Amino acid sequence: MTPREESPWPHTWRELWELTNRPRPEAPACFEQPVGHCGDDEEHGVDKDVLLEEDPAPSVLLQSRPYQQAIDGLIATCKAENLRTSALEWYRAHPAELGGMGVSVWLQCVLEDLGPRKKRELGIVVVAEEMSDPIFSGNVVVSDVLVEPA
Repeated sequence: MTPREESPWPHTWRELWELTNRPRPEAPACFEQPVGHCGDDEEHGVDKDVLLEEDPAPSVLLQSRPYQQAIDGLIATCKAENLRTSALEWYRAHPAELGGMGVSVWLQCVLEDLGPRKKRELGIVVVAEEMSDPIFSGNVVVSDVLVEPA
């Protein structure tokens, strides 16, 4: 057999016409099953005047990621020493807390996590040390992120 003969797809307009116009098989019969009500409620011991206790709402415990814990450590260091703290220096001093994360990713995480709203909440100032990108005009290269008390 040639590859054309093995293909399940129609090869001519006539084959396509035959496939689309052949009689369709009958759909299986549908049936409906009554849901919920089984008869007399009193017969089953259900009192309509009593409220049933609902299950308590599930609680979700979100675990913070290693970089978020590291950012919390950076902010704690900044506030404890009441000095400007470099995210780059903090990265080099605490490599184990970042789980092998690259420097550029760490700086991006610090910038993203410490956005305008969070800076106000925490009472800090975030300054990015940046220079214009030599290749992609209009972009900047961030070399460090400085965090200091407000």
